[in-house]
Amino acid sequence: MADDERFEGEEQEPEKVEEEFIEETDETDDTGEQSPPEEPPEEEFIEEGPVAEDAEPGPYEEPVEEEFVEEEIVTGEPAGEAPEPEESGEYAEEEITEEGEPALAAEASDEEAAAEDTFYEEGDPTDAYVEETGGTEEFSEEIVAADDTVTEVETAEDAYVEESEESWFSRMGGAVKGVVIGLIIFLIGFPLLFWNEGRAVKRYKTLKEGAGSVVSVPPDQVSPQHEGKLVHVTGVATTDEMLTDAEGNLPRPVSVPADRIDPQNEGKLIHVTGTATSASNIPDRELGVSANAIKLARIVEMYQWKENRGGSRTGKKLGGKEVTQATYSYGRGWSDKLISSAAFKQTQGHQNPAAMPYQGRRLATKRVTLGAFQLPERYIRDMNRFEPLVLRELPPDLPSGLGGKVHLFQGGLYIGADPRSPQVGDVRIRYEMVKPAQPVSIIARQQGNTFAPYSTGSGGQTVDMLTFGNRSAAEMMPAGIAVNALQLKRTVQMYQWRENRSTKTVTKADGKKVKQTQYSYNKVWSDRRIDSGQFKKTAGHANPPAMPLESRTVMARNVTLGAYQLPERFVSRISTFEPLPEEQIRSALPAAFQDRATFIPGGYYVGKNAQSPAIGDLKVTYAVVNPQPVTVVAQQSGSTFVPYVSRVSGTLEEFSTGSRSSEEIFGKARDRNATMTWILRFAGLAVMFIGLLMVFRPISVVMDVIPFLGNLAEKGVALIAFLLAAGFALITIAIAWIFYRPLFGAILIAVAAALIFGTKMLRERRGEPVPA
Repeated sequence: MADDERFEGEEQEPEKVEEEFIEETDETDDTGEQSPPEEPPEEEFIEEGPVAEDAEPGPYEEPVEEEFVEEEIVTGEPAGEAPEPEESGEYAEEEITEEGEPALAAEASDEEAAAEDTFYEEGDPTDAYVEETGGTEEFSEEIVAADDTVTEVETAEDAYVEESEESWFSRMGGAVKGVVIGLIIFLIGFPLLFWNEGRAVKRYKTLKEGAGSVVSVPPDQVSPQHEGKLVHVTGVATTDEMLTDAEGNLPRPVSVPADRIDPQNEGKLIHVTGTATSASNIPDRELGVSANAIKLARIVEMYQWKENRGGSRTGKKLGGKEVTQATYSYGRGWSDKLISSAAFKQTQGHQNPAAMPYQGRRLATKRVTLGAFQLPERYIRDMNRFEPLVLRELPPDLPSGLGGKVHLFQGGLYIGADPRSPQVGDVRIRYEMVKPAQPVSIIARQQGNTFAPYSTGSGGQTVDMLTFGNRSAAEMMPAGIAVNALQLKRTVQMYQWRENRSTKTVTKADGKKVKQTQYSYNKVWSDRRIDSGQFKKTAGHANPPAMPLESRTVMARNVTLGAYQLPERFVSRISTFEPLPEEQIRSALPAAFQDRATFIPGGYYVGKNAQSPAIGDLKVTYAVVNPQPVTVVAQQSGSTFVPYVSRVSGTLEEFSTGSRSSEEIFGKARDRNATMTWILRFAGLAVMFIGLLMVFRPISVVMDVIPFLGNLAEKGVALIAFLLAAGFALITIAIAWIFYRPLFGAILIAVAAALIFGTKMLRERRGEPVPA
């Protein structure tokens, strides 16, 4: 067979082996329609999600610094001819380390978890690239070997400006409709303010009643004579419980060799580590590519038109019209999804093909072994450490209809006339694979020659864990500790990649303004998983798909204040956490785990070297709430506390850390009431002001017949609306308070009346109509 019919990295045509495969296919385009799946001969397939950007890289190495640039012309001006692109090299993720061997990407263990409310601890920055996005004409790719810069440049071709205008009559109709809505909003302010003042008065009376009837009692005994009364108790909150962060009732896993299955371990929780292997030769029969791998992914991109919506601006014209201009620019670029040009504002000259000629897909072997064990299908689905498969020659079994149209380009396939001058409809295809030998560690239940989830029973914990690399059982499931405390908090941080983004607009030498977005990547400690699948550049920045150990807080159920039992709602409010001393952690951990742990301040480290962390390493730290003084003001009910109900039906229940007098407790409660009252007063005023602005909107629209007068009218309407809103708000507040403080309420009514009548006189003096 001719030399040019072989693909890169192969010395001869690969031997075809009869195997079973799983195919994972991406067949959804941007229109939301799915193409019917092909019927592969004598194979079983499953469907997974998109494969263009979510492949997980392989073993970790320090990534090179790099930048990525994609330009967006925001002015909408057409550019001249694009410069001739330089000859492109291979992308950084496709670098060749040895003849015929693809470079390795970043290491990641395959474990999954949700991520929210993340805090970070900075690591070392590693690389960055810049994206300048937007409308384009020509597209080039180049590699600058000196600094490993990857650049995508898109220069503007054309722009389309859409102008829409709204007539004066249409605007007036909208303003009239807004009067009804504004009136409703305005009226909402009255009950809001009235309720707030009633709430404030009720709270004030409740606190006054409580301060006059509270009884301070000692904590060491519960006196029946105080049953049902409002009591003030201060003392030390303590507990006899031992809190532990151990995961349920799970047993420690039994470590077993991978090369032999012991029937005595059937049904037990076991730990196995070794190399997961596959002898499968996976074919992509559509294009004739095959590789010895656990998984083979095909990523397809097509050169297409893109529509970019620029900024819009609104202005007024003589006669009261309001005109809005929106700019749309059009450029060409690569996309792994079909872009529907039918929805473009300007379709002429910007038509895209009706369908993608090939879809992204994944193929996976069904047989992967770990010594004498066979991995279940769910584990194979989790094995996503993809690495580039670099083709060196055209595949020997290309479809006959592609003769002369396919080129080798940047380690992949290019379907089109000239890879150096792409045209709309051209297609580029690259391949990635999961190598046929992967070091893995597993903790699960032994079931014959495979693995099943281990469960402690109904509602208990389930363990079914696979991670890449050779990790001990202690690293995958660190031992728990036990301490005497009110609360125990375990914080788990994992070393991960983080994407940083900054955007700015720069002016080019030719006067064009370009929006420039820079993406940089650095490694940080985070207490939540960072989803690297959402990164702009995923290659080399893969994070583990799960936190092997989660942060958690355990609270004692039996906490006492002398002879009283503290309710759980009080215990949860004691948040004065202190780091757990190292000696206490050492004494709490099992001796077998102490020999393998690296202790750090407040906890321990899971990884090979705490001084040089690798992606996926863990830091586990502990903090506790120790017994401490607390103060309670509430109604005594037996040996515990319930909310006190005042004569005005208000409830009173105060809790604070530290030893505090009843005067301090009630003083802080009054301060909180005053703060909340003023916040709600301003909210009610804002609601009234917005409603009145909408009610008076027709006035400014009438004056917009001459734009200059309309702008002045808007400012005058805003001032009048504010004065009226302030007057009505004061009247509402006065009516609410007059029942409690008649003098104060009368003063407020007088001030409000002055504001309203003053506004009326101002409008009459200016000759403006006064609303009935």
